[in-house]
Amino acid sequence: MVSSDDILRDFIHLGKSEEEVEVLGFKIRYRTLTADEQTAVFDHCARYEDFARVSVLRRETLIYAIETINGAPLEDLYLGEDKDKISDIEKRRKILGKIDTEVLSVIFSEHSEMSEKRNQVLEKLGKKEDQQMEEGLKNLPSESPAD
Repeated sequence: MVSSDDILRDFIHLGKSEEEVEVLGFKIRYRTLTADEQTAVFDHCARYEDFARVSVLRRETLIYAIETINGAPLEDLYLGEDKDKISDIEKRRKILGKIDTEVLSVIFSEHSEMSEKRNQVLEKLGKKEDQQMEEGLKNLPSESPAD
């Protein structure tokens, strides 16, 4: 029998994608965001005016999406004097805040491509499920009225 923990773990990871790409000589491993992370990104972006939101959206998405750079966790690369006093998210934000905006755009584009591929797969699976359900319904015996 499958445990509740196993079911929950599998359900939470449903649709999750990870990928490693090389960008300008750096190996960057990133993943898709969870619902909570996506909400945190939008909450943070809401603080900014429309013009700045696009840039902030890219950076905030990558703060959660990037797992490692050349095998090192992103937050471990932060060397500021306050490294023992701030959260991993703040460390990530400070690191990515120092990166050239065009480099962030390239990394964000790579991440967006991975997310789009994942969405296409999920959409196809959903359509396949819908088609199978429709076929199953068509093949159900019809009830004839009682004479």
